[in-house]
Amino acid sequence: MRELLDDLFKELRDVIYYEDVGIHKIVDDSYIKPYYKQLTDISFEEWSKYHASKMLKIVDDMYLSEMMNTKKPLFVDKLSVDTSKPSCLRDFGIVSTCLIPFFLNDEIAFFITMPIFKEEHKYSDEEKSKAVDIVKKYNKILCIEEMFKREII
Repeated sequence: MRELLDDLFKELRDVIYYEDVGIHKIVDDSYIKPYYKQLTDISFEEWSKYHASKMLKIVDDMYLSEMMNTKKPLFVDKLSVDTSKPSCLRDFGIVSTCLIPFFLNDEIAFFITMPIFKEEHKYSDEEKSKAVDIVKKYNKILCIEEMFKREII
């Protein structure tokens, strides 16, 4: 399974040209939990520990809530646009990101994120379309039900 996720991440990086890719698990329809990542300066253990210290509730973030409610991917060019609306993503120093869901029985079980920390990124329609198609392809290839039963791979 790890090899398939690595392949997925590579395909996404080929489209959006950004190295930081991660997948998060939805827990009890309320929280997000780090599941897997690769190729960044921070280790998986540090990444998980940092996320655990924040205990990210979906309802505390307008973007995560929107993704869960609409069941559609989100591409956020500027997280700084409306700082009056809650976003835990900003707390991590993220300036742009995409949230692309994986489904299990028509419910979001996981989502891909590609956080950008240094400068905002304007996602093109082509990037959005290709990234969503890649995740849809892997949603069929990966055994999402087995992934959901595991803490991390």
